[in-house]
Amino acid sequence: MDAGASRDDAFDVIVIGAGRAGQAAIRTLIRLGARLAWVDRRFPVLEDRCGGEDRPEPGSVEEFPGTARLAGPGRVEVTGATEGVTLRARAILLATGSCVTGLGLDGLGVEQDRNGFLRVDDRCRTRVPGLFAAGDVTGPPFTAEKAEEEAEVAALAAMGKPTRRFRF
Repeated sequence: MDAGASRDDAFDVIVIGAGRAGQAAIRTLIRLGARLAWVDRRFPVLEDRCGGEDRPEPGSVEEFPGTARLAGPGRVEVTGATEGVTLRARAILLATGSCVTGLGLDGLGVEQDRNGFLRVDDRCRTRVPGLFAAGDVTGPPFTAEKAEEEAEVAALAAMGKPTRRFRF
């Protein structure tokens, strides 16, 4: 795709991050039949990490290797290995680990605590409509179990599905 190009087709959800939370979110979203974009610097991961019954149907998940930056509601700019593409989606799920530097959160209204972790409600929603967060990005405890459970709640909420309240 040309530098600065924009995707005309919108995804259901864009997942940013390929750690434990990102993988758990992708598995849940695949089961829900979502059309997904997955952005991370560390691709390819689908072949290595999403096996068995969670293996996506061809075309259901598109990988975008590179660095993500939020470009406004429902928009993510990807640079790096993917040359300057802007993705659109109904929802964005941040599963970036504990670092949010460079994501473009400034000016979007995302609330952070005094340590820089993103504040979310019990459905993993930030104060920005359509923006969800799960895993280390939301603060301690930094465990795989918390990341995976939180990611499942966030994925269900991002798709507008009923979900239990998350309390860890």
